[in-house]
Amino acid sequence: MSLHIARIEIENFRNFGKLVIDPFPATAVIVGQNNVGKSNLLFALRLVLDPDLPDSVRRLRAEDIFDGSGGFPQAVTVRIAVELAGFEDDSRASAALVDCFTADEPLRARIEYRFEPRMPVDGTGVNQTDTGVSGHDLTAADYDWRILGGPEDQARPVRSEPRRYIGVRVLPALRDASDELTRRRSPLRDLLDRIKPDPEILQGAVGDVNSAVELLLTDEAISGLQTSLRDQTIDMVGPALEVSPTLGITPAAPDQLLRQIRLFTDSNKRRGLGDTSVGTANVLYLALLLEAVKQRRISREHVTTILGVEEPEAHLHVQVQRRLFGYLLRQEPALLLTSHSPHIAAVAPLPSLVLLRATENGSIATTTARANITQQEQDDLERYLDATRAELLFAKLALLVEGDAERYVIPALAKAAKFDLDEYGVSVISVQGTDFGPFRRLLGKDGLDIPHSVLTDGDRSLDPHPATSDGLARALSLMESDIARRALDAFPVHPRRDGHLALDPELEREARRELCRNGIFVGDITLEIDLARCLPGPFSGAIKDLLGSRAATEQLDCLEKIRQSKDDIDVRKAFLKRIEAIGKGRFAQRLASHLAEEDLTPLQGMLDPVSPIGYALQVLDDASRRMRGRPLLESNEDTNGQDRAEALC
Repeated sequence: MSLHIARIEIENFRNFGKLVIDPFPATAVIVGQNNVGKSNLLFALRLVLDPDLPDSVRRLRAEDIFDGSGGFPQAVTVRIAVELAGFEDDSRASAALVDCFTADEPLRARIEYRFEPRMPVDGTGVNQTDTGVSGHDLTAADYDWRILGGPEDQARPVRSEPRRYIGVRVLPALRDASDELTRRRSPLRDLLDRIKPDPEILQGAVGDVNSAVELLLTDEAISGLQTSLRDQTIDMVGPALEVSPTLGITPAAPDQLLRQIRLFTDSNKRRGLGDTSVGTANVLYLALLLEAVKQRRISREHVTTILGVEEPEAHLHVQVQRRLFGYLLRQEPALLLTSHSPHIAAVAPLPSLVLLRATENGSIATTTARANITQQEQDDLERYLDATRAELLFAKLALLVEGDAERYVIPALAKAAKFDLDEYGVSVISVQGTDFGPFRRLLGKDGLDIPHSVLTDGDRSLDPHPATSDGLARALSLMESDIARRALDAFPVHPRRDGHLALDPELEREARRELCRNGIFVGDITLEIDLARCLPGPFSGAIKDLLGSRAATEQLDCLEKIRQSKDDIDVRKAFLKRIEAIGKGRFAQRLASHLAEEDLTPLQGMLDPVSPIGYALQVLDDASRRMRGRPLLESNEDTNGQDRAEALC
C-alpha cells in the first residue's frame, strides 16, 4: 500500500472537542449529516499538510476554537495530529519524514499542528490558568502555531518541512465553477503556466494575431470607432492626461497570449462555461484540478499528494455521481472524499466509510474497522446498500425490518400516532430477509455505532398446537445475556412437533422484556395476521379495495375469525394466500393508507412487551421515547387494553 494517512487526532478545533480516528482508512469516504464537520475535517488536514495554504490562515481565530473548550480568554491548545504509513519502500518519502518517525516496525511518521499560547518573552513560561499569560486575558495575539514531528510525548519542531514534499490537495465543494474558472487562480491558468509551447509556433501565433488586428483596423467602422474614442477622451480631460485609447484583441507578448486561452464545452468553440449547466461546469473544473495534481506528481514537486474531494456529487445526476466516484477510487490510491449523497455512500467500500455524528461534546467518528464482519458478509452488505438502504448511514435511529410490507406499514402507524419519523431522523430499513446479524454488527458499538432497533415476525407454527415461535429463537440469538442463553437452552430440538410450549410462559415473558430492552421486537405469527388481530378495520378497507366481491367476502370472513381468535391453520393459510396473490408489498401499500387514518389510542395495552401481536407498535413506542422523550400513545381510559391484548394472544 502506498503512503497514506493511518491515524488522525483533532482536539479543540471547530466541531471537534476530541476526535480520534484510528485506524483511518487509506481511502476514506467521510459521510454524515450537514454541519457535523466533514469540510472542517479536511481543513484540519490542510493545516498540517497543505503546502499551498498561507501561513496567515494557520493563525486561528476565536471562531475556530471548539466552543466546549472555553476558548479565549482562557488558555486552550488546538492540536491536529496526522500519522502516515505505507512508505517503507519509498526512500524520498522516508527522507522527507525523517524528523517525524515514531516507529520502525511498521514504519510510521507523526506530524502535528499545534496552536497555543506562546512563551512570554521573559521566558517565565505559560501560565495555564483562566487568566492566561502573565495574568491577563488571552487574545489571538497571545497565540502562535507550530508544526511538530515525532512521538506525541517527544514532539519537536520539524526541520525537513514535510508538507513541501508530502501534501494534501483539497478540491472544494463546487457551486459555481464557471465563476471559479474565470478567476486569476483558476486551475486552467496554473496548467497553462506549466506548459512550454514550441517557441516558433508561439511566436508565429503572436504574429498571426497582430496581423489579424491590423487587418481589422483597416475597416473604416472599427478605425472610426477608435478615432471617436480618442477624440471623446481629449474633449473630456484635455491633453493633461496622457492616454490614447486603442482597439485590439490581445496583448502581443507570448506569455500573455497563452493566458487568453479559454475553455469551451463544445468542439465548435461556441459554448463557454457560462452557457452550460452547473453540473457540467463542475465536472470540467474537477477535471482541471485533477490534471493539475497529476502534473505536480509528474514534475516530482511532491513525493506524493493526498487528494481530498468535497461533495463531488454537487449538481450531478445519480449515474454520473456513481461513475465519477468509481473513477476517483480507481485513480487515487490515497483519497479523502466527503459526501452526504446516499448514492455515493451506497457504492463506497465498507472499510472506507468514516461516519461523523454530532454529540454534546463535539462531533465523533466511527468506522467499520472493528465491526467483526466477515469478508462474505461485507460483500453482501455492499451489494445490499443501494441508494435507498444507504439512508441508514444518515439515520439518527434505524428501524431494521424484514421486508417491504413493514417498510410501508410502520411509517403509516407512526403517522396515525402523530409521530413524524422524518422530523426525528428515524429511517425504516428493509433488510430483505431475517438475517439481522451482519446489520447489528455493522451498526453496533464496535461498528458505525448507529442507534437501531429490530422488528421481526414471530413465525410461530400455523398448526393448531401452541409452539414458541422460531422468530423468538432467532431474536434471542442476536442478544448476549443470561436470559437469552437460558431461553435458547430451553428450546427443544423440534419445537413444532411436540405440541407443547417450547418455553415456560414466565421465561418467555422475561425473554421478551429483555429483547425489548435491547431494541429487538418479535411478533407472534406474521405481520399481516398480528396486525389483523389488532386493527381489523384498516384490513377490511384494504380487502374491499383490492379484491373482487366473492374473494373479498371470503377474506372478510377469515378476518372476522382472526379478530375473534377463532382462526385455525386453514383460516390463516387462506388469509395469507390471498394477500400473497395480490403481493405483500402491494397489499401493504393500500393497507398503509387506511392505517394512517386509524385511531390507535385503544391499543395502549398492546405496548407491553408480553403482547407479541403489538410488536409493530412497541418498536414505534421505543423509538418515540428515544427521539421525542414521550410514549407513542397517550394514556386513555381503556383500562382493559392489556387484558384484551393477552386474550388476543
